Parts: sequence; structure tokens; C-alpha cells
Amino acid sequence: MGAFLELVNRWSSHLKLYPKPEADSLVHWLLEHHLGMRRVDMMHFLEEKDLPEALKQDFERLKTGEPIQYILGHGPFYGREFKVSPATLIPRNETEELVHLIIKENPQANLRILDIGTGTGCIPITLALEMKNPEVFAVDISEDALEIAKENAKALQAKVKFLPCDILAEIPPFLIWISL
Repeated sequence: MGAFLELVNRWSSHLKLYPKPEADSLVHWLLEHHLGMRRVDMMHFLEEKDLPEALKQDFERLKTGEPIQYILGHGPFYGREFKVSPATLIPRNETEELVHLIIKENPQANLRILDIGTGTGCIPITLALEMKNPEVFAVDISEDALEIAKENAKALQAKVKFLPCDILAEIPPFLIWISL
């Protein structure tokens, strides 16, 4: 157990961009991802000499301040894992709170929902999976972001219609504006 804690402390001390508790957490997350082991198991069996080269390379990226979600290629949101890339923003806890509020405040079925600037698709996908039979649309100006969002929807089996759209220059093609 001493070797594991020593490794975590040594590696986290190199993450000068982060407070100590956050640095420790990032090191644990990286180790768990690469080794496929729970923290408790690593405490008993981990030897630094046995670490894979890919883990060491990812640690070097982490030291530069690159977000761990981009390094690992995914991030958690509302109890699910979402693929992320530099083409998308990283899902945030504050956004989870917003989604939870939307779900709680809108219990009725068959709502029509539009997410603008969808990124990973975490908002519309979660709403599609958590609400009662919604019709969910999502737009983004970035084709790369839309591809990530589509992959996430497919992986999570969510029914969302994704469309490219520059919301500042055009009205999404499925919207009909009526003014009286």
C-alpha cells in the first residue's frame, strides 16, 4: 500500500495547476482508466515499474493542463459516460443540475425539446432517456461535435434528431415561427 500512496503523492505533486486533492483525484482516475483496477486493488498490487507506457504518456499530457476527459476520451454526465473531444465542451456538474431541474419541472409527456450548441449531446440525450416520450432535436454549427453527439446517442440508444445549424445565421429547418 505504501508504494501506491507514494506513487500517487509523487505524481500529483507534478500537477502544479491543480490543488492537491484535485491532483490526487486526477491521478487516481488516470490509473483506474489505464489499469482497469479499482483503487483498493491498486493499493495492494501496483508497482510503478509495471505501469504501461500509454499511462505515462497520458500523465505527461495531464501535467500540461489538458483536461483528463479529453485525455481519456470520455466524461461522466447524469450517471452515463459520454464521448468527448476537443471539438466539444466537457459536460459539467452545473449542467447536470440544470438537466435534473428540467426533468423535475416537466413531468408531462410528449414535449418538443431543442438543444442549441449540443456539443457532446449530453443534454438532449439525457432528456430523451429520462423524460416521457419527448421529441428531441439538437443543433450545432460544428460537424465534428455533431458526429460525437450522434455516436453518444447511438451508444446510449437515445432517440435525438441532430442537425447542423448556425443558429445566429439561420432558423433551424424544423422550427416554424408564428407571430400574431
